[in-house]
Amino acid sequence: MTVYEHSLIEELEILEFVMTEADQDEEGWDAMLQAMASATRKTGIRRILLDRSRLGEENPSKPMFAYRTALRTAEVFGATVRIAAQATGNEDDNFWETVASNRGAIVKVGTQRAPLIDWLMQET
Repeated sequence: MTVYEHSLIEELEILEFVMTEADQDEEGWDAMLQAMASATRKTGIRRILLDRSRLGEENPSKPMFAYRTALRTAEVFGATVRIAAQATGNEDDNFWETVASNRGAIVKVGTQRAPLIDWLMQET
């Protein structure tokens, strides 16, 4: 099992997690979600930047994986945490965003870091 470390973008109070190839299966995603939930409980920070941009562009998420992980994300966080996911350059994962949002999560997917951070900083 991978141990997840997160960084804190202190001036903005954002937790940042970086996905690796190991997180591309459901077990890895569940471990990542638990690490994210634990970090939000410990710090009280309710904004997460999930950096998926370092994943291989040749390895995009499969639709059923995106669907199931979106359901789990909404189940774990609901509307209590804002999550921005930075996708790989050629991947537009609106399906994940749509499913998670439809289940009550506050999520956004994009390929550019700066607009995602701006979105995270918006008042809810």
